[in-house]
Amino acid sequence: MLTGWLLLLLVASVNPPQDWKLDPESPVSFSSEASTNILSFSEIFESVPGKIQPSRRILSLVGKRVTITGFMAHLELAPLGSFYLCPRPVSCDEAGGGTADIPIENVRVIAPTLSGKEIRFLPGRLEVTGVLEVGSSSDPGEGIPQVRIILDSGATATPGRKHQ
Repeated sequence: MLTGWLLLLLVASVNPPQDWKLDPESPVSFSSEASTNILSFSEIFESVPGKIQPSRRILSLVGKRVTITGFMAHLELAPLGSFYLCPRPVSCDEAGGGTADIPIENVRVIAPTLSGKEIRFLPGRLEVTGVLEVGSSSDPGEGIPQVRIILDSGATATPGRKHQ
């Protein structure tokens, strides 16, 4: 069960404490205590002639705990129980182009215990830790594999630190 800050920050109907300010230079951290591998967005894909594919580094981390720092995509119609983490701030109006404005090097962060619930947008840097998965996108016309981080039931969110 998600505890502490994660529940306070993620459930749409709950606001963070008024005295707690989100500093864009200090990421919020979604993590548990287990050891992790640090991942950067530049390591997600590599380009080969005619296609983009998961990098060797990302494939070596599948099934392992990873930490990545980025920005939650601000979506008009956010997916339930998850959000997109991007290397830079992104805002999308899905009425026309869907999620086409989300950078290709995004990570879908899934909170299984919040399945079916809206996760409220959090501005500023977020540090996310969970188990890495790589697999097909739900869109059969899209040839780019989807990278996902699955938060575990012990994940919490606290003000985080910036990774170099």
